[in-house]
Amino acid sequence: MFRLKTFVSLLFSHVLAPGVRVCSFAVLLVVVAHATDISADVVSAPLGKAPVLRKTPFSKPSPPFIHWHSNLKTAKAKARAEGKDILVVFLCSDGSIWSQNLDTEVFTRPEFVVNAAKLFVFVWVNFPRTYSLSSEEKKRNEALRKAWDVRTYPTVILADKDGRPFAATGYRNVSAADYAKHLSTLQAIRERRDLRLSTAELLSTEAEQARELSLALQDIEVNILLRHYTAEIAKLRKLDPQGSTGLLHDIALFPKINRLRDYVLQLVRQKRDYEKASQAVDKFIAETPLYGEHLQKVLFLKLPTCANNDICNYEAVIKLMEKIIKIDPNTEHGKMATEVLQHTKALQAEGVSARNEQIH
Repeated sequence: MFRLKTFVSLLFSHVLAPGVRVCSFAVLLVVVAHATDISADVVSAPLGKAPVLRKTPFSKPSPPFIHWHSNLKTAKAKARAEGKDILVVFLCSDGSIWSQNLDTEVFTRPEFVVNAAKLFVFVWVNFPRTYSLSSEEKKRNEALRKAWDVRTYPTVILADKDGRPFAATGYRNVSAADYAKHLSTLQAIRERRDLRLSTAELLSTEAEQARELSLALQDIEVNILLRHYTAEIAKLRKLDPQGSTGLLHDIALFPKINRLRDYVLQLVRQKRDYEKASQAVDKFIAETPLYGEHLQKVLFLKLPTCANNDICNYEAVIKLMEKIIKIDPNTEHGKMATEVLQHTKALQAEGVSARNEQIH
């Protein structure tokens, strides 16, 4: 049986992006259990893939290539002039495998450049380790990272021409052309947002306005809403104090789940108290009305408790993922659980095979 750290490293490289350095099972929690710090995109990377981390900064690709801005202010001016959205890429160019893969597999490929350049103005926000940026750029990058609460690399944020975020993603194990299509799909969130917000202004009753405003915001991640849509949230609370649209309930749950996540992370990472962490999740579920993907998200918090003395319990992981999938296999967390389940079974089989070889 793999030791816990080895299991997580393998599972992480096969299932999840982006460039978080795996140091314990608790780190996996941060990736899979909440869609607030990053987009937890599922990656169907083949077993055994071992990307190599380059030690040098990226080299300039051959034409056609993206014109990257390093300043969001200049990118906004260009986006307004050209009627485009803004694609802001936060990365560590020489210290993150997934940052480098995103560059070589997507951003330098003509099939991506040709498609995406029609839709976006591009901003490169880099946090290199082996070389220094100018003090001005370093200060500017750090300010934007904090303002947008970016915690992992690469994080790709889509913003409108005024620099207001509306979606986030990261590395995905897809072709460059498919990544461009993925961004186009996310761009539709902004189009629906704008249409619904405009429509809400024309409606006569508060109930109709609340419904349309909720629909305008419902596809935007809650962490983005809380940082960049405070006026709209305040208006929704005024129009719909009972929370009949459901969005305010989702927003209220967000900090509660985050506090639970941090508590579980502390118990597992610092105290290795897996039983108490599992009990904390069970208590939260018992005391909090949770349905659908909210319940799936909280159940994912039990993933790091599937261990004992740093040894992974494969059967416990499989049972947990099956429980999450049973709720709804078609949600983001349902699909993620399916990926974790498949790769856990594969790793379990490898472990069994290795033991049988040792016996014979």
